Amino acid sequence: TGRQQIADGHSFHYPRKEASILKIEEFRGLKPAELDRKAEELRRERFQLRIQQQVGQVEKPTRLREIRKTIARIETARSESRIAGTKGKK
Repeated sequence: TGRQQIADGHSFHYPRKEASILKIEEFRGLKPAELDRKAEELRRERFQLRIQQQVGQVEKPTRLREIRKTIARIETARSESRIAGTKGKK
């Protein structure tokens, strides 16, 4: 469950990463349609969280930042593939 027992009997918690938090390397291998789908999915989740935030019901406020950064990684991967594609055509 993300908890570890240490020698003195206390436990500490390893933070769990959400399934949608991926590194840039993992996005570089995806097709453009997959990147579009993932970005749209994250944007919908971000919208829902922003509504919850306005009402004061958001459970994980850091999730908004994680989503924003993940969307930025997707956009970076898109730009890199676009640039690589234009260089290959010259």
